[in-house]
Parts: sequence; C-alpha cells; structure tokens
Amino acid sequence: MRQFRNSSRTRDRVRRYAVGAAFIGCAVAAYASDPALAPLELNEVAELAVQQQPLLTSFDAQARAAREASVSSAQLPDPQLFGGVRDLPVDTHEAYSLSDDSDTQLVIGVSQEFPRAAKRRLRAEQREREADRLDDERRLVALSIRRDASLAWLDCWRAESARQIAVDTLDAAQLQARAVAIELRSGSAQQSEYVSALLNVERMRDAVAQRNQESDTARFRLERWIGDAARRPVSRPPEFPPVPATATLLERLPSHPELAVLRQRINESRTSVDLAEAKGLPDWRVEFGYGYRRDYSDMVMLQVGMDLPLFTGKRQDRDIASALAMGEAAAAQLEDGERRLESRALEAARDIERIGQRLAAYDREIEPQSNLGIESATAAWRSGNGTLGQVLDARRIRLDVLLARLDLQFDGAKRRVELDYLMGGE
Repeated sequence: MRQFRNSSRTRDRVRRYAVGAAFIGCAVAAYASDPALAPLELNEVAELAVQQQPLLTSFDAQARAAREASVSSAQLPDPQLFGGVRDLPVDTHEAYSLSDDSDTQLVIGVSQEFPRAAKRRLRAEQREREADRLDDERRLVALSIRRDASLAWLDCWRAESARQIAVDTLDAAQLQARAVAIELRSGSAQQSEYVSALLNVERMRDAVAQRNQESDTARFRLERWIGDAARRPVSRPPEFPPVPATATLLERLPSHPELAVLRQRINESRTSVDLAEAKGLPDWRVEFGYGYRRDYSDMVMLQVGMDLPLFTGKRQDRDIASALAMGEAAAAQLEDGERRLESRALEAARDIERIGQRLAAYDREIEPQSNLGIESATAAWRSGNGTLGQVLDARRIRLDVLLARLDLQFDGAKRRVELDYLMGGE
C-alpha cells in the first residue's frame, strides 16, 4: 500500500511538472511571437531612430539635388534666339514703313555665350563640394539621432527603475504598517506609531505616483524617435565594453563627422576662392543674325563680344577677399571643433572611470550597510530598545541610497553614450 501511495504521489508530481513546463513553454512561445512584448534594447532604439527619421531623407535629397546641379553647372548656357525690326524710320514720309528705306530689315538670329571652361568646371566642383558636405552632415545628424534616442531610452530606463524601487519601498511600508497594527492590538505599540506607519505608506504611494508620471513623460519623449515601439518594456542597459585608451580615443576623433563637415567647408571656401579669381578672366559671346529686306538685298550679321573686367577693385577682388575670409572662418571653426571634441572625450573617459569606482563603493559598502541599518532598527524596535521612527528613518535612508546609486548608474550610462558619439559610433 505504501509503495502504491508513493508511486501515485510520484505520478502527480510528474504531472504537475509537465503542466508547469507546458505553461512556461507556451508563455515563452507567445513572448517570442509577439514583438510588442520583447524588451526594448538600447542598440535597437538607436537603429529604429535612424530608420524612422525623415530628416535624413531630407539630407539625401539635398545632396542629390547638389550633384544634379553640378552637371548642369559644367555645361554651356543655352543659345538665345532673338528677332525684331532694325533701322525702322519714325518721321518724314517714310515713317514706320518696312520697305521705303533701304536700311530697314526684319532680323532674326541666335546668340551664344561661352563662359571659360575653368569657370564652368569650378562651378560644378563647388556643387560637388556642397554635396560632399551634405553627406557628412547627414552622417553627423544620424550620429546625433542615435545619441539622442539612446539618451531618451536611458531616461525611460531610469524612470522605470526608480518606479520599481518606489513600488518595492511601498510594499515594505505596507508590511511595516501591518506589523504595527498587530503590535497595536497586542498593546506593544502606540497609536502614534501606527499613525506614523500609515503616513509613511501614503508618502510612498505618492512617490509611486510621481515615478509613474515621470515614466510616462519619458515614454512620450522616446516616441519622438521610435514611435509606438517606445511602449515596449525597457531592458537593462547593456554591458559596455572597456573604455579605450587615451591614445585610441585621440586617434579616432579626427574622423568624427562634425570635423568632416568643417573640413568640407574649408574645401568649399577654396573652390570659392578659385572661382572668384577666375571671374577676373573675360567670357566670350557670339551673335549671328539674318536681315530680310523686301525690295533690297538681304543681310547677315556676325558679332563677337567679351567682358571687360576693368573695375576689379570693387567686384572680383572683393569676391576673392570674401572667399578667403570664409576659409579663415572655417579653419578656425575646425581648430575649435578639434579642441572641443578632445576635451569632451577625455572628460567622458575620466568620468566613466570615477563613476565605476563610486558604484563599486556602493555595492561593496554603502548599500549593504543601508540594508543592515533597517535590520538593526527593526530588531531594536521589536525588542523595545528602539522606536518606530528609527525604523522609518532607516527605510528612508535605504530609499535614498538606492535612488542615488541609480542616478550614478544613469550618469555612467550617459557618459558611455556620449563617448560612443565622440568616437563616431564605433
């Protein structure tokens, strides 16, 4: 009989395990099949933000427009057709007659301007430089979008984590209030202690409401970058790789898109200088016309013209000086950009190192001591050697410690996102 009872229990236990495993398997399958339930990763947010950003499409269109314009800028202008009446008398008995005067003629012809090939080449090169700058600006904007979307994700993660800390603290406060109620009924606690416990519960409930509000605000801001995907649950921050050495950081900074944009502006200014200098060379134009006279011989006309850049001091020289000044401004901006990026990179690397040391101190000493403080205050209160206020103070200290550690972890993650931006997304 005992053997039969044991085998029956074994079969029941196996059946329960099988049902539980089936339930877990179904839950995992449903979780995997529904993307809306999958945790939202930091890297995924950055990719989604770039894919769904219309501003990048705008830069693509502008660069394409500049390259199309560069082709037309290298061509000769279209020929011009002209026609009219020439040498028409306006007085005497021949006034407004097309046939009485031998010089009157109906004229039709074409004219063609011939800008110098160097000018046309430089105009085309100028638009190509503009297109290259727009490509680098697109890279910079895409990198900035990745950074800003990642920071928005971190805001969501911090808000959600703070909310969970508040919820856990509320649960502990409610358990504390129940314990005080039991002590009050047994005569071991006072009414004032029970009121203090209830007040602490309400304060924690308000803290949860505040964290819920902050979480909703962070979600709305994340929606600006990735739309409805911002409503998915947020995962933990990834394990960031070690901070590169200072020499490696400084080697990667020159390839940053922000500096590439400034270098393209320098290239544009150089092309503008060459084009301004080329404007001092005259262009040519040719006109050919045919004149019809009804009662006299027909005539043809051929004219050649050229520009006379005689007053360069007020025009071409000023254009050259303007282009040179723009080049100087771009070079100064490049130097300032290099200094700024280098300073930001070194600052971020140093902050990450120090934040890591501070987090280690929290994990090693501060957080365990705050938990020990709650246990000690609770034990003293139960033994009659302490007060409930000391317990509540210890819990508040614990809450402050957890939130301070969360803020520190949040700052460290932000520095890593900033460093990733400065390294060009590498």
